[in-house]
Amino acid sequence: MLKAMGDISQGAWLALLKTVASGANRAQGRSRRAEFVSLLTRHLLNQSVHQPMDWMRQRQRLLPIRSRDEWAVHCRNTRWASVPCIEVIPKSLRKPQRTVIYLHGGGYVIGSAQGYKAMAATLAVSMQARVVLVDYRLAPEHVFPAAHDDCVAAAEAILRDADHPVAVAGDSAGGALSIDVCVQLAGDNAEQPLAACGLISPWVDPMWDWQNDASETDILSPDVVAYWIDTYMGERPKDNPRIRSAQQPLNCLPETILHVSEQEIFFQQIDTFHQAALAAQVSIHREDAAGQFHVFQVLGAYLPEARPALQKFAQQLLNAMEV
Repeated sequence: MLKAMGDISQGAWLALLKTVASGANRAQGRSRRAEFVSLLTRHLLNQSVHQPMDWMRQRQRLLPIRSRDEWAVHCRNTRWASVPCIEVIPKSLRKPQRTVIYLHGGGYVIGSAQGYKAMAATLAVSMQARVVLVDYRLAPEHVFPAAHDDCVAAAEAILRDADHPVAVAGDSAGGALSIDVCVQLAGDNAEQPLAACGLISPWVDPMWDWQNDASETDILSPDVVAYWIDTYMGERPKDNPRIRSAQQPLNCLPETILHVSEQEIFFQQIDTFHQAALAAQVSIHREDAAGQFHVFQVLGAYLPEARPALQKFAQQLLNAMEV
């Protein structure tokens, strides 16, 4: 992690360490380690707004996230509907009996299937499932709807090939992509083909009014997410229902698991989405992580809170697939 923070000044380091040591503004329920990681990540993301996109991507590559579960899985590169993917399969499985299509986060501009192998390994081992990480195209090289179309195409091909239950899941922008996959595939099928949908801090409304949501306790800021959505949408209108999930026909969602962090800037918009899903009579189970920041579950290598939270998500998604 420290390699990725090479640009940070000595004064900034001291200020961060002093803040962590004092415990000032630390959310109740958040460990000191989580606070340290969140402050560093926030600093890095805020810096990225003034840099070319590859600046942040290079620093992500210097942040290897590992899991002991990686020793228990096989990984292989595949393609579904010409979209590159990584399949993560427990070594103990002779033939997968369930599949999770996982769509990584990163605001449609950063992140990769490679960077999510550790998280996928934990899901695969916990659920005894094949996990397919979709390496969808990113902006600015590929603007809307490239990421959305890649995810729908890959999911459709996986579903067509599978002879067992298939779920879709994702975090942040990947959560919004997961919702879109459910909606788009339901439009072409009389019955919902997906067994379940798993959402971790989904970015359900890029057009949200941030006046009362700019929490100082999250890794994200309104400037960062505005930069990301401007990059992905380009000149296209930002009120498209495919990125504003509450405007989608949510009644087509399958059994859904929703995890949200109480101290993230997306909390209010996710709450609004949750209410819309309930109004649409979606069977949805919600978990709120006290004191935590956006997608902390991804950082299993750095946070003691992350692995148990991800394992709980995996168990709930497994239960949803078997309903």
